[in-house]
Formats: sequence, C-alpha cells, structure tokens
Amino acid sequence: MIRPLRDRLLVKPLDEPLSTVLEVIHDSKGKHSRGEVLAVGPSVKFDEDRFRPRQQCDVQPGDLIHFTDIFKFPVVEDQGQKLLMLQEADVCFIEEAA
Repeated sequence: MIRPLRDRLLVKPLDEPLSTVLEVIHDSKGKHSRGEVLAVGPSVKFDEDRFRPRQQCDVQPGDLIHFTDIFKFPVVEDQGQKLLMLQEADVCFIEEAA
C-alpha cells in the first residue's frame, strides 16, 4: 500500500451514473470528480508564523469526497488499480450519510 506524505490523499476515483434517462457513452479517459479516500498523509497545517505543530487532516480514510476536476492529478498504480494523488486543498466537500 502507498503511504502519502504531507497533505496528500490517495483517492480511488468512483464512476458516477451519468444519466438514468439517456444512454450516455462514457469515455474511459473521462475525468472523475468523486472518490473514496484510501490513505491520508500526516498533514501539515501551520499558521502564519509556520511554527505551529502538525494537525490532523479533515479528511479520513473511507470518506467519500468530491474534488475539483479542473486539474490533472498524478495517477499512481497500486496492485493493478489506478489511484489519484490529491492535496487536501483539492477537496470541495465530504459526502456524509443522511
């Protein structure tokens, strides 16, 4: 298993259903904007003077997250599975069960 450093997240991209009404041809090279967090780095959050100790990341393994899909994220392959390496700042929100 890959262990991220700093504020990096190892994310398994999840396919979203594009439509339940129309048949949509999905390009396998399409961008994902939703994923499951597999591993979280120790995170580095400092205040302005940069002497504050490390704090926990807001995102935890197992969280379903939505992230910006504007940028191309590094793709890492682990045990035949393609995973994305994101930063915590790329996460828009965490999906919580109702």
